[in-house]
Amino acid sequence: MRDLPEEVTFFARSAAFALVIATIYWFVSYEPAGTTLLAFFGVASSLAAIVLFRAWRRSVGGGTPGTERPFADESGRIPTDTLAPLEVGFGLAVAALGLVFGAWLILAAILPITLGSLAWLHAAGKELEAVVTSEPGPGVGPRGRG
Repeated sequence: MRDLPEEVTFFARSAAFALVIATIYWFVSYEPAGTTLLAFFGVASSLAAIVLFRAWRRSVGGGTPGTERPFADESGRIPTDTLAPLEVGFGLAVAALGLVFGAWLILAAILPITLGSLAWLHAAGKELEAVVTSEPGPGVGPRGRG
């Protein structure tokens, strides 16, 4: 049990805590909504612990090393920084507030959503262009030679 990764024990402890609290909460309040939410939190944490435990056991058991490992070499281009997602998110938040406080906020949200979307699209286009120009041509890599 000491060799388990901290992630597995964290989710297992969270599941035990939530299920115990759900049981106590039910007997104290007899309120179904809160008890259901606590119980589902316990079940979800249990499932996360089980999935992580099975993945850990498979990796310890000498499974084949795949390329989709979390710490595999991911040599490649790192995207440049942009605040466009934050700008779009701000615009969407203002638009959501417009549903409550009035249509004038929805009209005000059009500007950050539009400008953020255009900036995001422009940054994605520049990234694609940089990746395409930095890739080697056909026949240069190990797969290109027959």
